[in-house]
Amino acid sequence: MPSARHALLAGSLSLAAAIAACGASDSSPAEHAPASASAPVQRVRVTVDGVAAFGAAVSQGGSERRVTTNGQGEADVPLETSIPGEAWIVASVPSARARASKVDTTQRLELELHAFSTVDDPT
Repeated sequence: MPSARHALLAGSLSLAAAIAACGASDSSPAEHAPASASAPVQRVRVTVDGVAAFGAAVSQGGSERRVTTNGQGEADVPLETSIPGEAWIVASVPSARARASKVDTTQRLELELHAFSTVDDPT
């Protein structure tokens, strides 16, 4: 018959595993976290060499919150007004140089990324 000590240990381990699993399912901080109703949002369109970039990572500089672009290369980035200094939006994909632009919520930002060669010696 298990002792009360064993039952307490098993319960604690189950709780710890459940808490860890909650964090493990969200690989990037607040990737799809909704913005509060009053939070400003920056609309962005990201392209790579002129083609809409599906799945590009977009964030506000200084923020851990990341969103990804849809099939049209568009995303709405919730802005964190608590971050000091000028607000900038950064977009990146693994195959291109990252690009940033100063926030301007009066219009959609167009971030054109340029792909780079992944070949060490193109000759």
